[in-house]
Formats: sequence, C-alpha cells, structure tokens
Amino acid sequence: MFGKRPASWRNHAWETDHVQASLLVDADGDLVRPWITWFIDTATKTITGTAVTPGHPSRAPVRAALRAAVVREEPYGPAGGVPETVRMDRGKDFLPAAVTTALGAMGVTVNDLPAYSPHLKEVVESLNRAADRMLFAALPGYTTGPRSERQGRTAGAVSTLSFQDFTAEILAWTNWWNTAHRPKALSGRRAVRRWRRGRPIRLLSPTSPPPTCGPTPSRTRAGPGS
Repeated sequence: MFGKRPASWRNHAWETDHVQASLLVDADGDLVRPWITWFIDTATKTITGTAVTPGHPSRAPVRAALRAAVVREEPYGPAGGVPETVRMDRGKDFLPAAVTTALGAMGVTVNDLPAYSPHLKEVVESLNRAADRMLFAALPGYTTGPRSERQGRTAGAVSTLSFQDFTAEILAWTNWWNTAHRPKALSGRRAVRRWRRGRPIRLLSPTSPPPTCGPTPSRTRAGPGS
C-alpha cells in the first residue's frame, strides 16, 4: 500500500512533471531529446494539459501546459477547470513566481513536494513510464541510454521525427490515453468517461484569466488534454 492515497474526485488534485523523451528528434537540424510537461488529474487519470519543448523546459512551457489544462473550450477540454491542489516537485522550473502567482490567483493550493520523492506523485510518474513503454519505444530514434545520444550531429545521420511530428505524436497519444485507453486503476474504464461522471468542477472566474502561453509558440507546443 506504499504510495497509495485515499480515493478522491475530479479536480481534487492534479500532479505535474517534466519528462525527457528517450528518443532523438530533429529540431531545426539538431538532434535533441525533447521534453514533455503535463498535468494529470489523479482521480480520473485524465491528462488535462500538455506542452512539448525541444530543450529543457522553463516557466513558459509550464504555463502553456497549465493554460491547456484549465481551459475547457476548443481546442482544449473537455476535461479541465481549476483543481483544488497541484502536486509538483520542488524546483525552479515548477515554482517560479509567475507560475505560483497564476495558481494562487485561481485559488489553487501548491503542494511543494520534497526533492527525490517520486512516490509522492505516483500518478504522473506512472504516466511518464507508460509514455516511454507505449509511445517512445515505438518511434524512430528511440534510445535508452546516454551513450546513444547524438546531440550536435545532423538530423540526416539517423532516422528521426521532426520536432513538429513528434509533438503531433504526443498530442495524438494523449488523446488516445484520455479517450480510448482503459487503465487498470480505473477498472477498465476510460479516463474522460470517468472524468465526466465526477463531481462538479471549479471553473475560472471572469476576474481570474488563465495563465498565458509562452512567448515562442514555434518552439513550445501546447496541446489539449484530450
């Protein structure tokens, strides 16, 4: 039972994390291992927001993923709204003033977890592992160790996806995870179906606009949670 939490309801708690994909992609001629930032609802296992960056994420992709998570209008949603709590790792990426201010303005409690405690955000850590096994391993350029990284080489030296194509793969997989995947944790039910049957959600007030996306959309790609 280690790491288990009591059952809750949709938007009671979200978890968020960065994960570096274990594959190489072509970002403007350079081979890089891209990063994914996502928010996931812990009760329904629904990915509410996603952002993809070719380099290590800063506050911009965190805010982009957060915007995708809270906005429910097209092209985002249907899952979203305002969570009661967001659990995240302690660190400058997830706790800059701009991000904590945006969460505080929406009345969200930030649960600042101790460093090196993946068991305290077990839902998003499980999502990271699932993405590696179910998506990254099936794509061109997959690598599982630092010896296979070839940053600085030209993209034509190995078979890779472009950054734009990789982003499309991430968003398509996110949609599959939410609408078609039937995780054991939900007793075979789909995530968005479980989310729709949850308790009422909290929505943004007119005086609390969602956080804005990063300033460089061509290098930071945000997507809907479904």
